[in-house]
Amino acid sequence: PLGPRRCQGHWNVTVWAPTAEAVVLRIFQTAESLPAVEMQMTKGPSGTWSALVQECYAGHFYTLQARHPTGWSLEVPDPYAQAVGVNGTRGYLGLACDVPPPTAAGRRS
Repeated sequence: PLGPRRCQGHWNVTVWAPTAEAVVLRIFQTAESLPAVEMQMTKGPSGTWSALVQECYAGHFYTLQARHPTGWSLEVPDPYAQAVGVNGTRGYLGLACDVPPPTAAGRRS
């Protein structure tokens, strides 16, 4: 399945980007912070890319950025994210971990 999935204490994030040459996953502590983690995703079958994130990062946010033959795309939220942060610019990790969704200010209560 596409999007983030939590299984056995880690996250597996999968995205469909068949024309990409590379895809980067960035994880942020808040909706407005600098990236805490940046990792290259691995190319899989049928145009998918995935990353296995060993730590839970429940309640964190994430973005994706793809490199195509013409250059890097904009940094965007995952269209399969379970929720997004302020202005919809970052996907949210945490609903599957029983972490409350962010408030309107992008902070967890």
